[in-house]
Amino acid sequence: MDEKKSIEELHSYVRLILPLMSKQYVPITPRNYTVWYEYVSGDNNELRKTIDAMLEKEEKFTEERNETLYQQFFAEKDEKQLTKLRQDLQKFLVTILSEISGMSGQTERYEAVVTKSVDKLSGNVSIHNIRKVVHEIIVETKKIGRFGKAIKKKLMETTEELETLQQEFERAKDTGRNCVATELDAVNIDANHLILN
Repeated sequence: MDEKKSIEELHSYVRLILPLMSKQYVPITPRNYTVWYEYVSGDNNELRKTIDAMLEKEEKFTEERNETLYQQFFAEKDEKQLTKLRQDLQKFLVTILSEISGMSGQTERYEAVVTKSVDKLSGNVSIHNIRKVVHEIIVETKKIGRFGKAIKKKLMETTEELETLQQEFERAKDTGRNCVATELDAVNIDANHLILN
C-alpha cells in the first residue's frame, strides 16, 4: 500500500473492498484484504486483469484460489526481495573475506621481511648492510601502512553497505507489516463508522 494515500482514500477503498469481498464470498483475512486492496486501488494492473477475468467468467474465489492470488502477486515479490538481499550479503561477505585474506598475506610478508632483517643483523654487520636493512624495513612498513589504510577504508565502505542492506531488509519487513496493519486499521475505522451510523 502506498503510504502517501490519505485516510479519506483508504476509507473509500474500504467501502468498495468489503462489499466486493462479501459479494464474492471471500473471507476478510489480511492476505485476502491485501489482494482486494490492490485490486480496488488499481496499483497492480496484472492483478486487476486477473481478477477481472475471473469475475467475467464468474469463477468462485475458493480458499485455494485466494491463496494462489496472494502467492502470485505478493509472496513471490517478497521472496525476490529476500533473494536479492541474500545475494547482496553474500557479495559483501566475499569482499570482506578477500580483504582479510589480503591483509593476512601482507602481514605474513611483513613478518618475513622483519625476520629476515633480524637474521641479517646477527653477527658482524657493516654500516652499509645496516642502512640497507633499515631501508628495507622502512619501505615495507610504509607499504603495510598504506595497505592498512586502504583496508580500513574498504572495511568502512563495506560496513556502510552492510548497514544499508540491513536497513533495506528492515524496511522490506516493516513495509509488509505496515501495509497490512494500516489496511486493517482502515477496516476497523470504517467498521466502527458503519456501526455508529
